[in-house]
Amino acid sequence: MLFWKMLTLGSLCLLSVVSKNSLAAMSKSRLEISSAEFKVVEKVSPVHFEERNDYVSFENEKGAPEMGEAISVIKDLVALGKEIYPLVEKGRPTVSMTDFKGISVLPRLDQSSNLSYPEFYEMENWWLPGFARYEIILKNIYGVTVVHFVFSVHYQPGGSYQGKGKYLTNVAIVSDQLLVRWGFDFNAQVKLVGITNMGDKENRVAGATLQVEYTAKSVMNEYQNTSRFFVSGDGTLKKL
Repeated sequence: MLFWKMLTLGSLCLLSVVSKNSLAAMSKSRLEISSAEFKVVEKVSPVHFEERNDYVSFENEKGAPEMGEAISVIKDLVALGKEIYPLVEKGRPTVSMTDFKGISVLPRLDQSSNLSYPEFYEMENWWLPGFARYEIILKNIYGVTVVHFVFSVHYQPGGSYQGKGKYLTNVAIVSDQLLVRWGFDFNAQVKLVGITNMGDKENRVAGATLQVEYTAKSVMNEYQNTSRFFVSGDGTLKKL
């Protein structure tokens, strides 16, 4: 009888140890990122009204937006705005369309000056804006979503100067939705990689490449990735 009691007690102790180890393993597994998904949620192309001559223009400085500082300069173009800005910090979005003015890519008028570009009210024929919305889903080994991040790329193309070229304004990547489960830390930032002239010297077509860099961390592991997007003055938006 004593033998059976000791055996039962030993079995219970062993079961307790196994259960604690199993729970610890399950807890660790919940804090591991094992898969990632990236997909387009929604896309709206910019629209222009050339045939109707129904364009957007600024006739005076009063209606012109603030352009920001020069952040990138090449032979034919100048980019104005912020070169790098945080999108998400410690699991909280930091930028929305209501508080971010975006990047503009305009013609460079004087090769001897980086600050030689037309005033915004001198530009005309802007198209209606376009955007594309994307989502990033990170899951643990059980298939549970630990990070669900939705963001959108906005841009307004088609602006011309003295009847020539196609330029960009209001180019921005902003947060739309974010879910981060307990035990994870998520951060993201946006960077202007570069600008290009997709046309010729007389009829310049502005192009801009932006990059989203994001990191998800837990006590178990860390996931890092980048996504690049190209927009141009002719209305193109493409994930690279």
